[in-house]
Amino acid sequence: MQVKLLEGVEEQIKPKRCVVKSFSLGSTTYQLERVFCGKEGCSRCIQGIGHGPYYYAYWRENGKTKSKYIGKFLKNVEQGNNMSVQTFDVDPPKREKLNIFKIGGLWCFKYFFGDREIFNELSGCYNREKYRFELKNDEERNKVMKYLEEKGFEPVLIEDTSDYTVKIDRFKKYAAILKNSIDYDEKGKDRIFIMKDLASVEEAIQNGAEKYSKDILQ
Repeated sequence: MQVKLLEGVEEQIKPKRCVVKSFSLGSTTYQLERVFCGKEGCSRCIQGIGHGPYYYAYWRENGKTKSKYIGKFLKNVEQGNNMSVQTFDVDPPKREKLNIFKIGGLWCFKYFFGDREIFNELSGCYNREKYRFELKNDEERNKVMKYLEEKGFEPVLIEDTSDYTVKIDRFKKYAAILKNSIDYDEKGKDRIFIMKDLASVEEAIQNGAEKYSKDILQ
């Protein structure tokens, strides 16, 4: 695949790069690219997620195409190798929301981090039996929230879990619901689940669950 970088210039895009969007400012072209490292065992590349996306700048200098890595966010951009800053604002990529629920005395969240670096950083608070991250106090919660924000997430604190709670008859299949739940309990003939997000609530309903109005797990 080829992409037009500058007027009259084309460059072969390597398989390890995927261009999300591209625009030009003066003599410099900026591209938002998803990167595939190709390292053996990289879960993000295996799943086709890749890394980033990251911004790169391309310009022509002495007849050759030059490039420069910028990063995940693009606020003020530079033109070529002259380092002349342009007052041009670009909206940063939309942050992915990550719900953190108050469950009893804990703050809990469930998320699959394809980026092994993030998982390793948070592994100390991971409960392998319940497949969720558990934060024991407000200090630990605030520290993790700050780290997640730095990694491009938007942490959302949820204390009232009623909108995320569903129930299903205990004799019906529930494995598909359990995998996306933060916590669950049994009451009478029902299994009660707190789902990790509203999309999981809708999916649970499609799998036979119903909304549950009482927050019994608090």
